[in-house]
Amino acid sequence: MLFFIYPCYFLFYNPRFRYYQNVCTVSYSFAWWNWTRWEREIDWMAMNGINLPLAFNGQEAIWQRVYMKMNVTQQELDRHFGGPAFLAWYVGSFKSYYGSEHLAALYFLLLICDPILCRSCSFLH
Repeated sequence: MLFFIYPCYFLFYNPRFRYYQNVCTVSYSFAWWNWTRWEREIDWMAMNGINLPLAFNGQEAIWQRVYMKMNVTQQELDRHFGGPAFLAWYVGSFKSYYGSEHLAALYFLLLICDPILCRSCSFLH
């Protein structure tokens, strides 16, 4: 990529990895996006050379499955998980905001994770 900076400076910018997003952005914004909004964002990332975005979608649902295989009850999980908007606070400082009401959101994020990753990876080849 070549940028012209007035009057006579040139800046070459060609990093191997272009990182994008942070855990707070995932919690505040991305947790509520539908597939149409994700398509728009993925296209924007591709046009701007982003090749290392975070992929948080679905992780909370995976954690639930793992914990349930370890005989943790749904009631205990409801007290533990804070919901999609609070994913950034899973360092142990925030628990049990939504409870079982957010299960539908968890599984939506898990279902949308696959198309997000597939579309993102399609731009890398």
